[in-house]
Amino acid sequence: MQKKTDEPAAGPKQAPTAPLSAPELKAKLARFYDRFTDEASVQRAVREQLSVRRSIDPAKEAEPKAAKRPATSAGLVLIAPYLPVFLRNLGLLSPTGTFEGNGATKAAMTLHFLATGRDAETGDDLFFIQHLLGVDHDNGERLPVPAPHKDEAERLLGSIIANWPAAQSLKVAGLREAMLQRGGILEKASDTDQLQVSPHPIDVLLSSIPWGFGAVYHPWMARPMVVDWP
Repeated sequence: MQKKTDEPAAGPKQAPTAPLSAPELKAKLARFYDRFTDEASVQRAVREQLSVRRSIDPAKEAEPKAAKRPATSAGLVLIAPYLPVFLRNLGLLSPTGTFEGNGATKAAMTLHFLATGRDAETGDDLFFIQHLLGVDHDNGERLPVPAPHKDEAERLLGSIIANWPAAQSLKVAGLREAMLQRGGILEKASDTDQLQVSPHPIDVLLSSIPWGFGAVYHPWMARPMVVDWP
């Protein structure tokens, strides 16, 4: 008679994976995002890695309701790769990529000047910029942009034009008016935000831009933002 083979003993049950906190998730996505430089890879990475949000503890991060709002200066996403170094050089961003004190307010005022060449006056002027900086609510504070910050903003725009040969005919004023001040519609959702930028014939220049901007996700942002710039 054939002896029955004993079945192997079942091993210990694996403990369930602890849910990621919101800061842990943002750090994980930021590390993944930084591995890519071309636009197609960034968008693919964002789509793939959004699945990790399923492990977030709902008690630690509330899901926003989908909403659409007009976005002023939506064209700032065009230069999103430059923003971390720009803000850090101005002393507005900590080494860990967060804003301290009224740093976010100062950053919003500076980015508005970067896009328009003037100081912000209303909440509508700042809505999209604050969202880009991870600020959910306008505290009503309006601060003048210091002269050194304005000088640094002008230098940044000059550097962008120098690194984008097709845009050199625009000059700084033209870059602001034709690209950075572009309107759009921002749709806020639970996993990722969607920005629809209003098209313009001059967008033919975008085919030669030497960096990607199809997805934006910085450490200070609550969610990635996918950009649809037709």
